[in-house]
Amino acid sequence: MELPVKISHVPILSSIFVKIVQFDPSNPDASSSDLEMLASPDKGISASLMKVANSSFYGRSGSVETLRDAIILLGFKTVRNFVILLNTKQLAANVKNSLSKKYLHEFPLLTALLAMDLSKPLGIKGKDNIFLASLFHSIGMVILSLNFSKEYENILQGNESLLTMEKKIFQADHRIFSRYILEKWNMPNELIEVADGYLLDNAGLMQKNELVRVVGIASCMVRRFLKIGNLPDDDKYLEIALKLHGKDLSFLNIIEDGTIELLKSHPIYENGMLI
Repeated sequence: MELPVKISHVPILSSIFVKIVQFDPSNPDASSSDLEMLASPDKGISASLMKVANSSFYGRSGSVETLRDAIILLGFKTVRNFVILLNTKQLAANVKNSLSKKYLHEFPLLTALLAMDLSKPLGIKGKDNIFLASLFHSIGMVILSLNFSKEYENILQGNESLLTMEKKIFQADHRIFSRYILEKWNMPNELIEVADGYLLDNAGLMQKNELVRVVGIASCMVRRFLKIGNLPDDDKYLEIALKLHGKDLSFLNIIEDGTIELLKSHPIYENGMLI
């Protein structure tokens, strides 16, 4: 895929990241020893998993003594998601500006946690990549920031539409750069579909699959909560998206009544924001 501007900084994924993405937590043959073998060589990841398992959130403060016990307590999906987060949060580690951190790190992380929470009431089943798809749904913003830090910081601080400014300066918006990097990393096609289509719009909304829609709904709600105001206002399409899942706008009351603040107390959020 050819980009309209040259990208010199293309992040390289670690070998553990590639292996953990390939790990299928729904596979009946998957085991805690498989995950332990993936995580144990990295002492930082092992320590973080132990810290999360012993957090008050899981009610086991200090009682989890081995990595395998931590994996069993947290569950395969949570461990997979957390290890992925630890391996990707360094992408935004060089971002110092608080506004940039909000867009490039907190926004996708909260979207990932909220999308996971929404999947059950919205009837999304068997989607093991909800967290990963949400975490990477706006990865193009990170790529643009890594390569054009000053220009992108100015865009985020501006009052014009983010997409309009991206197209004006880079001849394409961040979704094109998301597709580029996800293809470069050989990520599953469903992640690329989410990055392409997470901004809810009337055109093709009915045709978007349920993974794209749940990430789109979560992303829209997190943008509202974080007051990220220069992305397209797709609130008016939320009603259509929710109706496809048998819900109406009253469903959003679950989110508006403190759900996102509650997500900030989740140990994955707390550890994920430590960069």
